[in-house]
Amino acid sequence: MTKSTVTHDTFVIERTYDAPVERVFEAWSDPKRKASWFVGSSEALGAGYDLDFPVGGRETFSGGPPGGTVHRYESR
Repeated sequence: MTKSTVTHDTFVIERTYDAPVERVFEAWSDPKRKASWFVGSSEALGAGYDLDFPVGGRETFSGGPPGGTVHRYESR
């Protein structure tokens, strides 16, 4: 049997948006708005998606296809 390994790491994505800072901040900080484009719908709130936006906060998502593998995403 092949032995599998997992490596955890960190990366940074930098973007420039053609929108006012306030609008970008609102899109990233409002859990309902963020869930609508990050996990597909705001119904995901409470069903595996959580956003705590302040500095030092975290964002988590667990999900996958019905009966399939459950994947977990976590960011800080």
